[in-house]
Amino acid sequence: MALIPTTGHGWLFVPPLDLPLTFRHENGRFGSLRPKPLPGPPPCATGQIIPADDPRNPTGADVHFANQIHEAVDLAAAAGNCVFAAYSGRVVQVETDPAGIRGNVTIDHHPQGLGFVTKYNHITDVTVAVGDFVQKGAPFAAVSAEPTEPHLHFELWAVVNRADVAGPDWPGDSDLVPVDPTRALYAWEKQTAADEEFTGGPLAPQAVGVAHINTVPFFTATLGSTVLHVPMYAPMSSDERLTVDLLRDAHARNADATLRWRPSTFWGVDVVTQVELT
Repeated sequence: MALIPTTGHGWLFVPPLDLPLTFRHENGRFGSLRPKPLPGPPPCATGQIIPADDPRNPTGADVHFANQIHEAVDLAAAAGNCVFAAYSGRVVQVETDPAGIRGNVTIDHHPQGLGFVTKYNHITDVTVAVGDFVQKGAPFAAVSAEPTEPHLHFELWAVVNRADVAGPDWPGDSDLVPVDPTRALYAWEKQTAADEEFTGGPLAPQAVGVAHINTVPFFTATLGSTVLHVPMYAPMSSDERLTVDLLRDAHARNADATLRWRPSTFWGVDVVTQVELT
């Protein structure tokens, strides 16, 4: 069965935390490298070793590792914040640690046919059990105080073949494809946050460029003492691509531009939302 690429899919679900959402992108970006320590040396030869003197290695000995990726988005939160179901569905998995202070919940949103699944990690005070039906937007847990920087680890998975995943061990990643929910989460800021007029009046950008902030690329435009940003996190929207083109054109021709912008809680930078050349 051919799979349809999901990068441009308009995934629609409600926020799993209170608005505004904050993307904890310094180390919680979807697809970021997450080396996984192996229990011991593998029987084959490999150079994938974290040395004992590496700051990332607290064991005091060389550690073999396997390359893994972060198949989730981490959203900043405070311990005790409500966690909400992103969409209506049935709880298919509840996990808790022995101390009961941190756990995970998985919700299946389309029991019939192809659909999607969401998972919520680093939560506590779970009020649902396997088999319960949860309405979208309903609170069912709280953000845990652990890890030491509380956050919600939020996963979105597309179901490849529901007929193959009816066993007791489902969900498993052999029948699910991870989907990056970052853009769908950011859409809530675009829908709910107000834009502002740029108070400096029409100005030509003195400089434009690309900056990586905690591994996320942004197009930057400097106007006076202000640096404004356009997120280049893929897939970019047509409006964002047009904004970049207009800012580049204004800089190249030294043409004045009238701007609208907003301080983005999600990205942690000031974002350009509209450009009009004058």
